[in-house]
Amino acid sequence: MTNTTSSSISTTKTAIYFTFDHFNKKIVGTEQNFKKSSISGTAQYNALMAAMSAHPNYELSAMAPKVKKQTYAGLNFELMMDYVEVKGNEVQKAEFEQHVNDGDSYPTIKSWFLDNFKVGFTVEKAKREIAECRLSAKKAKVRTVVKAKVVKAAPAVVELPTASNF
Repeated sequence: MTNTTSSSISTTKTAIYFTFDHFNKKIVGTEQNFKKSSISGTAQYNALMAAMSAHPNYELSAMAPKVKKQTYAGLNFELMMDYVEVKGNEVQKAEFEQHVNDGDSYPTIKSWFLDNFKVGFTVEKAKREIAECRLSAKKAKVRTVVKAKVVKAAPAVVELPTASNF
């Protein structure tokens, strides 16, 4: 019979809630960590108390939240082509066609596209606008077909005899 022993290695993860800016004498953390540090007994509270006792002359400073970078996931060639057709003016349509006819690469066309349509552009908004435009075009086409059928289906005017024709 063999005796097995297991070593208890601590696998707890230590987190860094606050950092030090020694040049400006500040303890820096996120707003969320500062809010959590107001609750006694939390890991953030303990970390802040340790930091403040180690550096009593330092000020507390909340770091600015990270700004998400605008990404254009889903922006493909077909979407750019449809969007230019729907929202572009004649000059933009001609420039886009020129890029396509020249065989420019996708990054080149995307760069041109974003230079022309970046203000307020999101992929979701573009898809919605293209769908709305296509729907309104279909509705207009249906109205035209219905009007044409109504004109064809109009009864012929037949002149009825009057008393003077007898």
